[in-house]
Amino acid sequence: MDLGDIHHDSKDGLHRATYTLLDGTDSSVVFRHNGEQLTVTTGESVTQRISKRHPMLPRPPQPPGREPTRRSATLTPRPSAPPPPRRVA
Repeated sequence: MDLGDIHHDSKDGLHRATYTLLDGTDSSVVFRHNGEQLTVTTGESVTQRISKRHPMLPRPPQPPGREPTRRSATLTPRPSAPPPPRRVA
């Protein structure tokens, strides 16, 4: 059985997945999407919203001395270097 077309769409800011069963006549397949049971049958497409996933475990720590520097929420311009001194002849 070929689930065929699995399409991800985010044109309007909402993330969605569309499932289409391409193989067989009068066939269906049952599976879970975001914990919800879905049935897709030949000739019909099913579109479901993709929910934001939360991590199951906390982020692992970096090795000692290898922690990345934190970036600020807003970028601040770096101070420019002073111009080189002028030579007077």
